[in-house]
Amino acid sequence: MFPCDFAWGAGTAAYQIEGGWQADGKGPSIWDTFCHEKGRVFGDQNGDVGCNSYELWEKDLECIQQLGLTHYRLSLSWARLLPDGTIRHVNQKGIFYIPVFESRRTQCSFDGCSPALSHYNYSTVYICPTGVQYYNKVIDDLLACDVSPMVTLYHFDLPQALQDQGGWKSTGIATLFDNYARFCFQTFGDRVKLWLTINEPYVCAKLGHEDGIHAPGFREPGIAAYLAGHNMLRAHAMAWHSYNSTYRMTQKGAVSLAINSDWFEPSRAGCAEDIAATERCFAFTLGWFAWPVFVTGDYPEIMRSAIDAQSKKLGYNGSSRLPSFSKKEPAVLGTADFFALNYYTSRKVEPGGGCGKVLSIKSDRDAGQVLDPSWPICGVSWLAVVPYWLEETSQAHQAVYITENGFSQVGPLQIEDVRRSEFYKDTILEVAKGKFVLDIYIGAKQIAIRVQANGTNDYENIILIQHLDILVLSVWQMLPNNCMTECPEENECYSGGPNVLICLKLDLIHHQSGKQMLVDEASTIQEDGVNVRGYFAWSLLDNFEWADGFSVRFGLFHVDFADANRRRRMYHSGREYAKMISEYKRKKIQQTEHRQKVLG
Repeated sequence: MFPCDFAWGAGTAAYQIEGGWQADGKGPSIWDTFCHEKGRVFGDQNGDVGCNSYELWEKDLECIQQLGLTHYRLSLSWARLLPDGTIRHVNQKGIFYIPVFESRRTQCSFDGCSPALSHYNYSTVYICPTGVQYYNKVIDDLLACDVSPMVTLYHFDLPQALQDQGGWKSTGIATLFDNYARFCFQTFGDRVKLWLTINEPYVCAKLGHEDGIHAPGFREPGIAAYLAGHNMLRAHAMAWHSYNSTYRMTQKGAVSLAINSDWFEPSRAGCAEDIAATERCFAFTLGWFAWPVFVTGDYPEIMRSAIDAQSKKLGYNGSSRLPSFSKKEPAVLGTADFFALNYYTSRKVEPGGGCGKVLSIKSDRDAGQVLDPSWPICGVSWLAVVPYWLEETSQAHQAVYITENGFSQVGPLQIEDVRRSEFYKDTILEVAKGKFVLDIYIGAKQIAIRVQANGTNDYENIILIQHLDILVLSVWQMLPNNCMTECPEENECYSGGPNVLICLKLDLIHHQSGKQMLVDEASTIQEDGVNVRGYFAWSLLDNFEWADGFSVRFGLFHVDFADANRRRRMYHSGREYAKMISEYKRKKIQQTEHRQKVLG
């Protein structure tokens, strides 16, 4: 049930795995500062060394190859590339290049003289420092192994120098981020075709500026998170427009941002109050960042009205705590080439749950969230396993990548992690099944083909063919006898019986004037509601899990943090994930062979 170009991936983030926090001129990040303050992180642990991927990248690459990944998601350390966060101060240990734009580079010596950088210009020069060399090697090694990189520009680790100037609460941060993004597009964009600007702006805003449990550790409820989130959206929009206007034509990549959201549902089905509270939860989580980018160019009205009503109720007389977008700046609407979703768990929702007498996101939202007792908990208390989330996802017309999804482990090490293996099997099944709609245009004629599959005993595969004189539709099905079904008749239906899995292979052959035309399934198949193009397990390695330190393990590979060599060892779940990928690749080869036979 997967397209031929489906992205099978796993993800990591720079601060969580790299270590080398002071290596080769890297500047400090807010997470360096946060972790070095007592009492901020479990056991006062930090990412100073982490998985030591800065020195052990080849070991990570071996893990990637063992899994058979087609894609690998990584993030760049802003402070490793630009120690003070600006292009005025590039990490200078390395080689000075003047690029020639036919993919040739002229090398000359550079002694690290910082004044020269005050004349930095993207179109003429750039610095290739040690940080750039490290990421160049990572990207080049991945491509040499036929693994496509998905690169995140910002995964929580703002340079401390920029935090000292106001961080994400500062209006000017958006321009600084745009400069950083342009630097990265210019430096790596000839090889990177999938970009994420900012990872989980909701988490950065709320946990870092409202709850104070993530860096930079601010507790400024009801105000700072909205401002930080707004500036992250402004920064993302500027970076997307920069890529669109300057780099897209030559680099031919795609840019988005990774939005996280739980799935919410009413505690009492059919209860109007619970339904309204559920809508507010979606508005204050997914809608906060998806609505401006994908829907209207502004925040959900239900969110703004709730915030303004609470401000009035509590006597807050300032301007709206939820900022407005300026028409003088690049528009945020439409600044995503695909939808990137980080999803982990679900919640039941009912009204209330907030502190109604103080300004806060909770009181603005006025919705309590609880776990269904029937949902199993994996590791950390907040992570309930609810695998049916994808079926319920609202309609999205763009390509969707599940950029994070995983299952945690705490306590004694379990290499034979059977529960996590089952989780991945169930989740991949949810990604695979669903409803598909295919719209193909041949001249002025449209063929609408609807294939429904829900993986249960009421399975049926309905093919509706309209507005073609002669059509042969060949659907290669993974039936017990591996048969092929043809539906040349208009409105003909085929029932495949119970528990049938369809390999995603739709070859449309249109016979017209004695000629045969094949429409490739990779360019025509779209899932009805969710056009899922890739899945990234979180994470490749056990790593530093933010405020939980090393106490929580999400990896497909265990990392022994007590070992100076940071030994990597594959979990059972890693082996099972590798089997799923291998099976997909086997079917892909069969599909290719079948297509070649059809073409004759």
